[in-house]
Amino acid sequence: YSIIGQPNLHYLKPTIDSLAKQTFKDFEVILVDALHGQKKPYDFSNLSFPIKHIPIHPNHRFWLDMKRWNVCGTLNTGIIHAEGELIVRIDDCSEFEPDFLQRFWDGYQSDYFPLAMHIRYLGGKPARLNKEYREEGYEAKHSESFEKEEKLKTLKRIYGEEGLIRDSRYPVVKERGGRMIGPNNWYYGYSSASLEALLKINGYDELFDGVKSLEDVDAGSRLTMAGYGGKFLLDVDHQVIEHEHKPIPENLITKETKPIKCNYAIYLLNQIKKRF
Repeated sequence: YSIIGQPNLHYLKPTIDSLAKQTFKDFEVILVDALHGQKKPYDFSNLSFPIKHIPIHPNHRFWLDMKRWNVCGTLNTGIIHAEGELIVRIDDCSEFEPDFLQRFWDGYQSDYFPLAMHIRYLGGKPARLNKEYREEGYEAKHSESFEKEEKLKTLKRIYGEEGLIRDSRYPVVKERGGRMIGPNNWYYGYSSASLEALLKINGYDELFDGVKSLEDVDAGSRLTMAGYGGKFLLDVDHQVIEHEHKPIPENLITKETKPIKCNYAIYLLNQIKKRF
């Protein structure tokens, strides 16, 4: 798929370029590929850091084979290939400052699991809720998170007219002095946790696959139940740019016409049963 407004920019290039500029050098990249299998989607030669390009493990692709969301299976494939001490989740189409990974490591060294917040870019510039975004922006045009007739009203309530399209946690963290510990249901997006902690909770719960919602929030809840609460550190200076992109190709993920299950019920049941 392509980045909106920049069709000639490969969706991995901003991320690869950002990783190459990191001041923190002791890392490896695990690229779990649901689309290309063994075929490399990008030229990974001559990189200054190691990268493992791997297909999703056969045991982790049940829903993917039915063309449905398979986020947890994909993440769990990455975890079993990881060799480092700290796991940082990064999406494609992302761009970040040279100290991005250093901030994760420094927070981890102080006994935290840092979380980075995103700001959206459309056509190479910060996205705002304006005419251009209503016509081209991902959430306005493609997102299935809102009822169609209520989508624009919801976006206006969240971001405000001409407001920046950014992480909803950002204004709260800013009001708290720019740095705070988030609750377990703020564990999502560009998150981190130790490999030990993720193995202790047996990774991401693949019961959430089939639809896309709450899988990372549930991981935060189970990390908290496993004794890692009070570690989710947010800082207004720890941000990442998300370049808005076209929808996932339908030959990979079919557009959902109706929900097949309730992930919120699974999330609550995991809490009630103390599944971690």
